[in-house]
Amino acid sequence: MTESNEPGESRVSVATRKLTIAIPTFNRNEILRSNLAKLLPQITPECTLLILDNHSPLPVAETLEPLLRQFPEVNFRIVRNVVNVGAGANFMRCFESCDTPWMWLLGDDDEPSQNAIATILTTTDEMPDGVYCNFSSEVIRRPQPLIGHGFRQFMQKFDSYNSMLWVSTAVFRADKLRQNMMDGYEHLYSWSAHLTMVALALKTDEKFCLSDRQIVHYKRHEPEHFWSYIGYVSRMVVNMNLPLTPADRRSWGNILGEVIHPIAILGALAVKIQLGMIERENAVFTIDQICSTGLYYPRSLRKWLEGWTSRILIRFPRLALIVLRSVYRLIHFKPLMKDESFLYLLGREGVIVENGIPRARKPAPKVDKETGLSTEN
Repeated sequence: MTESNEPGESRVSVATRKLTIAIPTFNRNEILRSNLAKLLPQITPECTLLILDNHSPLPVAETLEPLLRQFPEVNFRIVRNVVNVGAGANFMRCFESCDTPWMWLLGDDDEPSQNAIATILTTTDEMPDGVYCNFSSEVIRRPQPLIGHGFRQFMQKFDSYNSMLWVSTAVFRADKLRQNMMDGYEHLYSWSAHLTMVALALKTDEKFCLSDRQIVHYKRHEPEHFWSYIGYVSRMVVNMNLPLTPADRRSWGNILGEVIHPIAILGALAVKIQLGMIERENAVFTIDQICSTGLYYPRSLRKWLEGWTSRILIRFPRLALIVLRSVYRLIHFKPLMKDESFLYLLGREGVIVENGIPRARKPAPKVDKETGLSTEN
């Protein structure tokens, strides 16, 4: 189902529009409305707003209708999927549905900066032959822009995998990247199919930009509203399945390895085993899957030792937690269960800690869509 406004005579024709702001969303209606209230005043006739509702319980169009009515000059489309196709597929549908050269893939929970649209239009006008531009953010600050051509230069200049993974910090030349749509869909399992399409485009010596400008603000959400870190890392190996030379594959792996922390993963899995949230055999499989790909990741002795230590200790989860608690007291001078980063990681894996004692977070009760009442007795 699609809802849109009808283009008026004064509006820029579709053929001459430059930018699509594509927002894939699911069940974050109020957060999306709040962020759109900051974005809509910035949108110019050169832009199209595209919202892909991944079958939210309450249709997004109903929530946004009063707000959108205040901006009749904005070109917009709201497409509601018949079923929830998953986050990755909804992201890919943004590329499919985009009808402008450039696309900003904006997360529904990410807050646009005050002059985001103007910044994007200026930047894309400065590099009409580019395919990808990653902007600065709270994740990475750049003192000056870095511009280059091709995959090799991208590997040399790129400074943050976390920034690349965060789709809202980038704009994509959608009409060129669509040539790699099939490869993107084949890499959906990785949760980062957009990186596949960018990497393949850069292999043909396309132009990229790592900008010192900012278009979005980082907001640290409650961990229960975020994706699983361990789930993502266990899928990263799929990103290595690209037609790369051995040297390029090692460089690509070094970038991917930036976000892998075997000891933190070991601790979280050991806690989940003790709480009965995961079978020990499944935890062993998960950490083996992650750490066995260490061949591709940064070749430091420390990383290698962390990987093999984690693979051994996960088989003895109680011993693993004893070792980790001791290490934290010796190195960090504080208890493991009071380390903010580790607690945040546990939160993303469905574990909360109260008074130093971890427990599984209770799932939210199921609610009847018609009545809004809990279906649980």
